[in-house]
Formats: sequence, C-alpha cells, structure tokens
Amino acid sequence: MFKLQEELGELTQAYLAITQRSRHRLEGAEGHEALARELADVLGFTLVLAQRMGIDAEAAVKAKWLKYEATP
Repeated sequence: MFKLQEELGELTQAYLAITQRSRHRLEGAEGHEALARELADVLGFTLVLAQRMGIDAEAAVKAKWLKYEATP
C-alpha cells in the first residue's frame, strides 16, 4: 500500500511539472513520457493490490464506473 502511495506522489509531481505548477518543469514529449511512466506505475501497483486482496479489478471497475451506463 505504501508503494502505491509513493507512486501516486510521483504521478502528482509529474502532473505538476507538465502543467507548470512546480519549480521543476517538464514540457513536450519529455513531460508526456514522464506522466505516462508514472501513470503506468500507479495502474500496475493498483492491479497488484487488487490481485493480492482477491478483487476482480475489471468487475469492480464495471460495477463502480459503468453502473449508470444504459444497457441495450
């Protein structure tokens, strides 16, 4: 859980850097790549946590995010 929190902090830092809201600034492809790397880490650790806790991540996302979608 702490590793996920660490990665979320790094994602936040990358976001702040590419949106020019921190002292360290990233622009263009460099910023986009940094954000993508950190987002991948957060997603990866989230999936690992779900697996370790016996949670079907796909089912959980569908239940939470897609419950208001109209069904044909």
